[in-house]
Amino acid sequence: MTAATNEFTFSTAVFWQQRVCAGCGDPGSEAHHVVLRSHGGEHHIDCGLLLCNKCHRGFHDGQYDIQKDIGKGLLEWPEKVAYVHEVLGDRADSYLLRYYRIEAP
Repeated sequence: MTAATNEFTFSTAVFWQQRVCAGCGDPGSEAHHVVLRSHGGEHHIDCGLLLCNKCHRGFHDGQYDIQKDIGKGLLEWPEKVAYVHEVLGDRADSYLLRYYRIEAP
């Protein structure tokens, strides 16, 4: 895992890694913590997913369709899904279902 020292470094690293919104494919502008900070997510690039403002707000507002689209984008980054499992352990599958509408295989 690549550590970032602060929010700015984290956001910059996520932007340069991904460039486009994982939800809609438009240019991305905001780094989203795949594991929410309130659930133990950290400033690691493996925890970052780039979103546009609309998708980022929709995710946090609980808009089902946006969360589902972001979930599809998340699956394109297996190291980020692995990060969720590493941080959350046995709670990872229920977390992915609740926040990203991803069902366990």
